[in-house]
Amino acid sequence: MISDTLVKTLIDFTLGDGSISFPLTDKRGARFKLEHSIKQRDYLWHKAQILKDLGLDGNEVIQERVVKGKTYQTISYVTKNHQSILTARKWLYNQRVKKIDKALLRQLDAKSIAYWFMDDGSGPKTKKSSSIVDGKRYTYIYPEHKIERYTFSTYNCTLDEINLIRDWFLSEYSIETHAKLDKRSKNCLGVFISIDGIENKDKFREIVKPYIIPSMQYKIDGIHTFKGLQYSAVTTERENS
Repeated sequence: MISDTLVKTLIDFTLGDGSISFPLTDKRGARFKLEHSIKQRDYLWHKAQILKDLGLDGNEVIQERVVKGKTYQTISYVTKNHQSILTARKWLYNQRVKKIDKALLRQLDAKSIAYWFMDDGSGPKTKKSSSIVDGKRYTYIYPEHKIERYTFSTYNCTLDEINLIRDWFLSEYSIETHAKLDKRSKNCLGVFISIDGIENKDKFREIVKPYIIPSMQYKIDGIHTFKGLQYSAVTTERENS
């Protein structure tokens, strides 16, 4: 039996770090896989428990990977085959590649955004701000970290897909975004969608806050502006002419 709730949950969990495979030897359904760093085991099991409660059981797998000489542990949750996974896959994949289109975006809601953000999002923080006066750069250091922006890593999205997502944020939630190229990349496949500005950041946090689990609160836990705070130090340096 195909559960609409399970299909919707699988869509939410696959937008970011989840993946759906179609076994060549078994046409009865597809298999869903979650994978995270071992440090995010609580988050993985939060999602795994939701799937279990919806009747989709699986197994935990811990692996070690070596990247540039460093060893990393990952944890995965791999489910059994199920027809609901195959249905979710039709919304999310074109051949074997994840896709973003208008039909998929219409299936998403605030909870979808929250899980997508917990998977692929970040809230980089800083204690500093700066200004230039008479050719000198003044750097102000504050007692609290401010969230500079909220970002979504949209690696492997096409430029058209990135623009669709940005238009969707604007039309559905009145949140303005911009595309920011990752310095390590030279094409649109290395783009972040960035949410800047106090008003946009406030709107975004209010949307996702009810669904962010305790172990992922660090991504949204911080002030959005230094306004009203006293800085504790000021350094200056002359700007290059």
